[in-house]
Amino acid sequence: MANVVSEGTTARGTRTSRLTRAELALATLAAGLPAPERTHSVLEQALVFTGAAFAGLYTPGGDALCLADAAGVPRTLYGLRDTYSLTGPSPPADAHRTGRPVWLGPEELAAGADSRRMPAGDVSLAALPLTGGTGGCLLVVTERPG
Repeated sequence: MANVVSEGTTARGTRTSRLTRAELALATLAAGLPAPERTHSVLEQALVFTGAAFAGLYTPGGDALCLADAAGVPRTLYGLRDTYSLTGPSPPADAHRTGRPVWLGPEELAAGADSRRMPAGDVSLAALPLTGGTGGCLLVVTERPG
């Protein structure tokens, strides 16, 4: 039987496959933001592709990354802020500054400075940088293990 799985994919439910699916949704975001409805639709797709509970788009505004749109559960359930300093230590700011994805599992989140804001348990967070245009990042939170 032919291998119908595309090259570079991994087993369903792994951190790598979820990050890859989130990056696919991010590629759609990075292609342009023609309308708020399109942005919200892509965030909803990110929820579906990643199995996440929250997906938010943060864009630069002055000296901070500001929440431009979100889908899923309220961000406050995970202690997420509506703004993050561009120069401060946070997953969204780190992803934006470095241009590289940031993935934090439950252990890394528990050890972080904002751990008191996050619920205990099997919560993971991915911050994916937007390239081109003004930049920003996609922030995704999931309670799925792995």
